[in-house]
Amino acid sequence: MSFLTDRNQATKLGFHLSSTVHINPIIQGSGIGPTLFIMFAHDLKPLAILNFLTKYADDATLLSPQNSKTSVELEMAHIMNWASKNQMTLNLFKTVEIVSHRPNVSHDLLPPVMHSVSRVAVAKLSDVCAFEARPKCFTTS
Repeated sequence: MSFLTDRNQATKLGFHLSSTVHINPIIQGSGIGPTLFIMFAHDLKPLAILNFLTKYADDATLLSPQNSKTSVELEMAHIMNWASKNQMTLNLFKTVEIVSHRPNVSHDLLPPVMHSVSRVAVAKLSDVCAFEARPKCFTTS
């Protein structure tokens, strides 16, 4: 699609116009970006049949149960390889891991923390909050 390549962009604020910069292919935050990502990412699938990968706009969420035959680390390597082959990069600053478990489980039983990925107790997935254990009631904005 030639209209998506070799484009230039400038920003105008009041009467001031910035210099142009070369962009390729999609401007983040553009109206067409999320639709193109969904079309572009149709071949991104998890390695294990029990793992579940959701894609929305420019985000992806991987759900992997404890009894999955494929480790989360291998799934992440697969996703990073797919992104690299498609000239994309993952924003590891926005990538988090949440491990769901029963309350009062010993931390010795939890899987090791993934390299370059933060483990959190609460994560916001497409405006829905997920918790590692029984949540206390709270409001997000």
